Amino acid sequence: MSARNFPVEGRLGEIIPGENWGIVPFSIYKYQKALGLSIQEVYVLNWLFIHRWDGRETYPSINALVRHSGYTRPYIQGILREIEEKNLIHTSDSTARTRTLTTQT
Repeated sequence: MSARNFPVEGRLGEIIPGENWGIVPFSIYKYQKALGLSIQEVYVLNWLFIHRWDGRETYPSINALVRHSGYTRPYIQGILREIEEKNLIHTSDSTARTRTLTTQT
């Protein structure tokens, strides 16, 4: 299919060559208000959704979230704390430097 059929993908493909497209749950947007999620919380949750979920600790680490988002570490930690308080994720201390994220069971 041509970029004309998918103009956003075509434009982003030109801006960021070689990057992949992924799927995120539409319900995170549809129920954002009902879940009481800020746009920053949705952003962080989407980063978590694009990583492998197999019952083990999930990536990205807080350090990776900081690196990719441009947000400060305390700001990311605050967002994660707010998401955890909503019982949407569970965080665990795996090292002194980096907290990893796991699904809420």
